[in-house]
Amino acid sequence: MNPEFVPFEKIDKNKWNGTVHYAPNGNVYGYYWYLRSVVKEWDAWIEGDYQSVMPIPRKNWSNFELDLIPSCGPYTVNALTESRIGTFYSKWKSSAGCFSYPFNDQITMLLQKIDGSKLKATSLHHIHLNDSYDELINNYTTETRSEIDHFNSDDFSFAAIEKPEIFLAQEKLKDHEKNILYRLFYNAIQRGIGSCYKVINLKKNTSAFAFFISDINKTYTTYTGSQNDREAEILLFDAFLKNNSGKPRILHSSVANQNIFKKFGGIKSYVLKNERAPITLFQKFKETISTSYFSGS
Repeated sequence: MNPEFVPFEKIDKNKWNGTVHYAPNGNVYGYYWYLRSVVKEWDAWIEGDYQSVMPIPRKNWSNFELDLIPSCGPYTVNALTESRIGTFYSKWKSSAGCFSYPFNDQITMLLQKIDGSKLKATSLHHIHLNDSYDELINNYTTETRSEIDHFNSDDFSFAAIEKPEIFLAQEKLKDHEKNILYRLFYNAIQRGIGSCYKVINLKKNTSAFAFFISDINKTYTTYTGSQNDREAEILLFDAFLKNNSGKPRILHSSVANQNIFKKFGGIKSYVLKNERAPITLFQKFKETISTSYFSGS
């Protein structure tokens, strides 16, 4: 097995998406449209006729981008063997080992054997939705159940989904970060796999919202905003679990919203991540030039 380096311009997006879709370790973060929305361009190591694919950063992904891609490649429709993962890990090190990178959450144990001491373990959480709501609520923390019981439903309103420009208007984000979310949300909505929940606290005139993206049997909490309204955020996730309970589906957290998952009995798992070493001022200057080139500015 000898993966081939393929620049972004030569990637076959249909074959790429097919691999991510059928790979046992596939997730929404690996789809061509998702990566295109978040990081725009990347290179790849590809095995054979797209039996295995691994996105490779062209530049260091920002913390904001990494929050949206908490688990990435390699993806494979072949066996997840130590030999295969070791080969892709070596290829990654040779081409992008200086950059931050979140490895696929399904290869954590294999990577720990290969080179675990040099990678950082980052936690994620998930909730199995196949149980009934009565069973799910038993996993809530005692404090969370008590808070829900004492909320006055007349103080809150569940709002219809608005355009991304509207519900992101109050978010303290940089312009390029909002543009990433616009691309991502509209891509998901147009594909019929994006949805938003919003709860308004009528007494405080604040709100909480969460944007979800779904694939075959998983739902990903892609982005959340709460205007520091903990009550609205709790009611939002309780409503989502109530409306989606009893379905053969797993709800996944992002890196940024794990605390709310803990309140609802989320199960912890780990992703191994390479963290970029501190860079010099000269390196930062070179990266700024590169980013400007790729963005067309």
